[in-house]
Amino acid sequence: MTTKEEIIKNFDPNGLGIKGNLFGLPFSVETSELIVIPVPWEVTVSYHEGTALGPRAILEASTQVDLYVKEINDAWKLGVTMLPFPEELYQENKLVRNLALQHITSLLRKKITTK
Repeated sequence: MTTKEEIIKNFDPNGLGIKGNLFGLPFSVETSELIVIPVPWEVTVSYHEGTALGPRAILEASTQVDLYVKEINDAWKLGVTMLPFPEELYQENKLVRNLALQHITSLLRKKITTK
């Protein structure tokens, strides 16, 4: 297994990042000090759906983020990664959100008819 020190030594933070890795960094769960857990859940959002895809959007956009942190010299070396997008949870979210919308709709219909 490659050590964290070897990973840092062989990675150019000013070069192209690794597509599919958070911030394009070369770290894994084993070599990261911070692990982001993607949770694609929007069953009870109040406004519009779409937040469940937020973790994917963050991952895709993260390679465009500058790695410089003024207060932490070489902050990228701490190691940050994101767990894989949990597709099963996303599918469950869609199912349960649909059921929640049906329930809310039935409650609204009852309220309208009782007025």
